[in-house]
Amino acid sequence: MVAASDGVPPHDGIAPDGGTPRWPVGTVRHRPETHPEEGQVVVWSPSRLAELAGTSRRAVRHYHELGLLPEPERRSNGYQYYGVDHLVRLIRIRRLTGCPPRW
Repeated sequence: MVAASDGVPPHDGIAPDGGTPRWPVGTVRHRPETHPEEGQVVVWSPSRLAELAGTSRRAVRHYHELGLLPEPERRSNGYQYYGVDHLVRLIRIRRLTGCPPRW
């Protein structure tokens, strides 16, 4: 198995020799996220946030509409970026929605 220069195989999943794929077809592969240096902030796009929390972008929008998940501020380029606090909150929402109410 030959890897790209950064240690992550190409995204097509096909071996260079045309043989067996490196991973099952249809598997989503991402480059490893870098660990932030002290003082840096980790941010994710809405799609990546949803993927990390095990949900969909539509669910994230729905939680915004319900007021369960605060909307992040938009950056100067107009994009929304979510931080660790958003991810933790989203995971809590997902876990709590799967629990029956306790009376």
